[in-house]
Amino acid sequence: SFVPAYATVFTFSFFCPVLYLASPIYVEQIFDRVMYSRSANTLTVLALIATFLIVMYAVLEWVRKKALGSIGNAIDAQLSRVIFDTANRSGKAGAVNRAPATIADFNMVREFLSGNSLLAIFDAFWAPLFIVIMTLVSWMFGVIGLIMIVLTAILAVLNHRLTKADAGRYQQLAFKAQEFSQVVARNSETVRVLGMLPLLRDRWYDLHLRMLGWQSAATGRIEIFTSATKF
Repeated sequence: SFVPAYATVFTFSFFCPVLYLASPIYVEQIFDRVMYSRSANTLTVLALIATFLIVMYAVLEWVRKKALGSIGNAIDAQLSRVIFDTANRSGKAGAVNRAPATIADFNMVREFLSGNSLLAIFDAFWAPLFIVIMTLVSWMFGVIGLIMIVLTAILAVLNHRLTKADAGRYQQLAFKAQEFSQVVARNSETVRVLGMLPLLRDRWYDLHLRMLGWQSAATGRIEIFTSATKF
């Protein structure tokens, strides 16, 4: 069961907005404490604490995405070959047309369960709490929180542009894997009689793994870029 893993990622998503408060609280503490006391020691301590919390936020964001990627790979390793075998062993009418669609549907579900869309849902669940806490600290921080949400949407567009090339290679290999599965499905009866299904399944899985490699390359760039912007 992957429920504990998803529960852990969901819990991490709660701490992300809390750690994100380090920057505005740091600014507020500078005005409340440092500007009046003129204490260099206080400023140094506040700066060290804020830096530590911001670094922890960036690390936690990176860990969330790596965790979802690992969950997606585990789902794929556990189910992809089983689904391929099952889809191509059916002797019923229409199986030739349904097999590629079944595999494509599985890929779509796996991508959702291990991608940024799920993280966005987790973040959206905690976002109201984040805005409320920011507003309680200061109405100005509440406005800043709303601005951050808008900037996050802009960042998503930039991430799409940065990963466009790798995503294109990923889609090409996804098409090749789907095309290969269609060929196997059209000749499923012959493949079963000759006992070639395990060999063809392994060839399809090799294409499938290469497709996942390009997908990981694309998401890896997103993770590095997104984590770097947290500073």
